[in-house]
Parts: sequence; structure tokens; C-alpha cells
Amino acid sequence: MSRARAIWEHLSSDGIRRGLLIGLALLELLALLIPQSPVPPDNASVYSQWLALLQQERGPIVHNLAALGLLTLRTSWWMRLLLAALTLVAARYLTDERHSPRRRHLFAVGVLLLVAGWGLCLYAGWQETGLIAWPDEPLRAPERGLTIAPPKDAPLIVLRPPYLLRREGMVWGVEARAVDVRGSALLLRTTSQGEPQPRVRLILDDAQREGYFALPEEALVFRLIAPPRDEAPALTAQLYDSGNGTLLTETTLALGENRLFAGEARMMIECLRLPRYRLIDNPGLLPTLLGWAALLIAEGSRGGTEEDKGGRG
Repeated sequence: MSRARAIWEHLSSDGIRRGLLIGLALLELLALLIPQSPVPPDNASVYSQWLALLQQERGPIVHNLAALGLLTLRTSWWMRLLLAALTLVAARYLTDERHSPRRRHLFAVGVLLLVAGWGLCLYAGWQETGLIAWPDEPLRAPERGLTIAPPKDAPLIVLRPPYLLRREGMVWGVEARAVDVRGSALLLRTTSQGEPQPRVRLILDDAQREGYFALPEEALVFRLIAPPRDEAPALTAQLYDSGNGTLLTETTLALGENRLFAGEARMMIECLRLPRYRLIDNPGLLPTLLGWAALLIAEGSRGGTEEDKGGRG
């Protein structure tokens, strides 16, 4: 019993309280900077697929981050342990009459808001991955029926209240169109069953490094191949006869607009490096921000202890 009481009294230590706050702040910062799994690790199939894709993009360091639990910080025992310990400290802090009631209550409210924000994020939030930011176009999340204002200059993190966008990597974006000798638009097709269009778009990345589109007017098929990660910034374009599958020619496409001749047609193929974002709906963001504000005010209060007030009197 005396040991439990000693531990309870020790929870009023400034060092313990501030150490827990610093540890929690570091975890929150890491969760913003390091890609986080959209599902808990116990959802083995989805988590494994996501991890494999991330490893293709970021390299072997992903395995080390996963082993340390840094890709699942929101659900990690580190986060749960820090929040539980901070809740105990807040309960002890409420009974510590060395501090003013205002400071004690503000600290307790701040901790409760952090816990509520974590719970809302974990159990009421959602994420959608693979959103591609084309230049000067809004991001679209069709599964959620959302359109988000476009980010500029591919930032790592974009706040679009109540949503957060986190950049997950860069992909190749290809936009192709064709005209005939008179300058009239020709139709292109990305699949045999798809509707012909005057303009088509392809996305290529480490998971899907090849893309195809056809120019039915000239009986031609284009095959585009993205380079492996960290290699020269150029695409390989191969042109095939759609009738017999014969390779007719091969060329390199650089960043920007490339103009090619394909039979009687003139092709305009624009190659871009585009950021890919994860859209995060975090209903706990506002409580979390308010909680940190309350804690910072409580910790920054001057003359907060009753002993100090008595001494100055």
C-alpha cells in the first residue's frame, strides 16, 4: 500500500509530467511525418499489401520502420501507454494543491481533449489513398464524393479543414492526344472495351510501371514504361502494330511535352511527375489542437503554485 502511495505521490513530479508531454508530442509529430498504415496490423492482408507498396517506393528502410511500430503509431502500445500515463498524471495533478485550481483544471481538460481526439481519430476517422494531384486541378475522392482544392508545389502535408492531405510519393502522369494532318483531333482508347476519347491519361508508378493506349485510326498501340525508382527521369515509349503485334519503334519521352509522328498522325504526349496523396478525415483534429493549446497554457502559466503566491504575499 505504501509503495502504491509513493508512486501516486511521485506522479506530481514536474519531470514526469513534462517528459510524458514531450514523448506524446514527438509521437504526434512522427505520425505526421512518417506514412501511417490505413488499417491496423491485425488486418493482415490489407496491411501487407500496403506495406509491400510502400517498400517499393521507399526502399528497405520501410521494414525497419515497421519493426519499430513507427508505421502504426496511432494504434501502437506506445501511444496508448503515454495517454494512459498522462491520464493518471492529470488525476494526480488535480489533487496537487501546490498549483492553482485554474492551472490544474486547464491541464486536466487538455489531457481529456487529447484522449478524446485520439479516440475519435482511431474509431471515427477514415482514409482514402492514391489521390493524384494533376496541375491546377482539384483532388477528387470519388468514393467519398469529395473535391479538394489543389495543393501547390507538392507539399508533404496539406491542411484542408476538416481534412488532412499527406503526400505519399511521386508518380508518373502521362496525358496523350493526337491530331491528323488537318489538325483535327483523333480518338484514343486505353482499353479495348473503353470509350474512345480525344485525350487520355495514364498513371505509372513502382507498382504499375507499364501503361497502354491505342490509336485506332492508325491501328497503333503505345506501350509506356516507367523507369525503376531513382533512375533517369524519362519514360520509354514503344509503338506496336495492333494487327500483328510487331514492334515498330522505340523512343524516350522526357519530362514535359513530347511530339511524335505515328503514321499520318501527330502525337502530343506530356509527361509529368505528380504527387500522390492520402486523404485523411480526422474528426479528432480539433479536440487534439484544443488539448495541446490548453496544456501549453497550463504549463506556461506564471506564478501558478499556491506556495509561490503565499511567498510573494
